[in-house]
Amino acid sequence: MRMRLRNATWILPSITMFIAMTVIAAEDKPAEFDELMQMDLRQLMNTDISLASRIDEKQFDAPAAVYVLTQEDIRRSGHRRLPEILRMVPGLHVGKIDANKWAVSSRTGQTRYSSTMLVMIDGRHVYTPFFAGVYWEIQDTFLEDIERIEVVRGPGGALWGANAVDCIINIITKSAADTHGVKAYALGGSGEMKSDVGVRFGAKTDNDVNVRVYAKSFKTDTGEYLDSEESNNNDPALVGKDANDDGSSSSVGMRLDWVNKQDSFMLEGTVFNANFNEDRAIGGMPVPNEIDSTGYNMVLNWKRLLANRDSLAVNVTYDNLSRDDDILNNDENMFDIDFQYNFLRGINNLALGIGYRYYDNYASIADPSTCSIIPCFGVNPEQRTLTTWSMFIQDRIQLSKQFALTLGSKFENNDYTGFEYQPTIRGIWTPDSDSTYWASLTRAVRVPDRVSTDGILDIGGIEIPIGDPNQESFIAYTYELGLRERLSNTVIADFTTFYTDWRNTITFTENYAIDYVYGFEGYVKYQAQRQWRLELGYTYHVGEEEDATGATRPLARLPKNTITFRSYYDLKSNMDLDAMIYYVDESMSSSGTTNVDAYTRLDLRYGWRPSKDLDVSLLLTNMFDDVHPEARDTTKINTGVKRGAMLKFTYTSF
Repeated sequence: MRMRLRNATWILPSITMFIAMTVIAAEDKPAEFDELMQMDLRQLMNTDISLASRIDEKQFDAPAAVYVLTQEDIRRSGHRRLPEILRMVPGLHVGKIDANKWAVSSRTGQTRYSSTMLVMIDGRHVYTPFFAGVYWEIQDTFLEDIERIEVVRGPGGALWGANAVDCIINIITKSAADTHGVKAYALGGSGEMKSDVGVRFGAKTDNDVNVRVYAKSFKTDTGEYLDSEESNNNDPALVGKDANDDGSSSSVGMRLDWVNKQDSFMLEGTVFNANFNEDRAIGGMPVPNEIDSTGYNMVLNWKRLLANRDSLAVNVTYDNLSRDDDILNNDENMFDIDFQYNFLRGINNLALGIGYRYYDNYASIADPSTCSIIPCFGVNPEQRTLTTWSMFIQDRIQLSKQFALTLGSKFENNDYTGFEYQPTIRGIWTPDSDSTYWASLTRAVRVPDRVSTDGILDIGGIEIPIGDPNQESFIAYTYELGLRERLSNTVIADFTTFYTDWRNTITFTENYAIDYVYGFEGYVKYQAQRQWRLELGYTYHVGEEEDATGATRPLARLPKNTITFRSYYDLKSNMDLDAMIYYVDESMSSSGTTNVDAYTRLDLRYGWRPSKDLDVSLLLTNMFDDVHPEARDTTKINTGVKRGAMLKFTYTSF
């Protein structure tokens, strides 16, 4: 474990400053405890979720490895980027590649583009079928308006379709009815962010339509160049200097909500413009690359309550993205429509659905004249349109008061591999109100993408295929066992163990394939006192890759052990002191020569509410290290995560 404590002389005064601020500022303030800190853990685990089963159910009763981040978790983390917030989830691997890019994955290797994880914002798929991954740097929303983030580790293909193989994440924002008034914030800092400002206004019209609009803009700080042992940078002159990896983004958005006795309508949209810098790795030497991204998106959702407690839901989304850099000019349009019908008959709780996706992509080499000097990456054909038809059926059968069985499958037809099926069987046993035991067997698939099928290298006008147009779907058979126990009103434990058997994962350009992954994920929440909550999480993941000859190696970029610890403490009714500690085991590259060392990271947050409408918070990040690496990407220069500090002021009018 690599920990630099030589900077403890800087840490201790900071803690002393926190305590001093607490004593001075705590005098004669009104008692205003946060609502969630007044809830015991029993109430928190009864949070309604819908991601695991596509039907409303309590988190404690879900037959899956479910974790929920609340708005209170988001606020008290102090972080301003979605991947940083996801660090708190046991079972997720989150590492920073440079100052504006992350590798986020669940049960497979920690890579920049995880093609086996589905990510949604209010039901809108934010992954790109170009390579079946997520551009985390452009995923943003008004964080204060997030209601919760639901995370299901493990396969969800039976409900959500291809690419939901080992994790599903849905970021759910609040109804406009819950965000009336004005909220504005301003942040300045170093390390993670240089600046972040935003304002949101919400109101209700004379026609009972709730509306909110927001605008925000941020600038990230830079990372630090590392030496060749900690990165793929072979330029020693740069080591220790600020890297070329800053970025900025601006966005505006709106949401409308209208509800009557039978219907609820939601319409939201966002327009954004982002610019991020990076260094490509060409022969281990940094080559600057500037990425410009613009786009807009829309979500329309309609739900109707019918007779006999039946319900109908329609979700329509549209996403436009234009992403240009010195490699590719890439334009994407994706349209999704999804119908779902739920009905309860006797012991059967049925969900039926059909869906259609249209994806249009045009990608061209940015500057073909350079291909005679440096091989250019592209796709052939440059333009492709893909469609996917799907349907699903799921039945939760309540066999007795204590035991339920869930059977279901998703059926899809795509333009790459044709017909795909993804069945699941899940059983849940609840012997009493304080115990939940569940087990599952699932078949999930990851379909090919544009890069893996159409990818080429252009060398002086000669195209060399690097994709495989005949590639089959990756198939994963996953077996899971889980339990949740309320040991008391102050202690809750949640444990999951799994084994995944992978098939068809050898690609045209890679001799090795994922063979299996297994592991354990668990956490314990403890309400030590009314004002003090603790959580300890542990993840153990092991994977192996095998080639055609039977030779094996550990799954690249998969940390074996990860530990998370969080402490929320209300110093006074208007003050918080929070700590987040992360330990991440070392991970090796496929070659076994370029590893990421283990690291321990400490983040501290102090929050003070001097009045009802003003909130002040200070976040100190990475306090054990002045700089450390967290993840690598073979195509670019990874940089070091620096120590940071952010001061934020938030104003709210009620």
